[in-house]
Amino acid sequence: MLTDGTAETWDGVRDMADEVARKDGSVVTTLFLGLLVFAVGAAAGFLARLLWPHSR
Repeated sequence: MLTDGTAETWDGVRDMADEVARKDGSVVTTLFLGLLVFAVGAAAGFLARLLWPHSR
């Protein structure tokens, strides 16, 4: 039962990846999303350092 749910989830992920790959400009979109994820992570790290400084 759990395996069926996991398989359905991965099928959905594969379907979405296939749909993105079929669209024009998918390389640009992928690069933009990667940059966006990096920017969000960098901002989160910066805020974490401001809010919880580690003294040495």
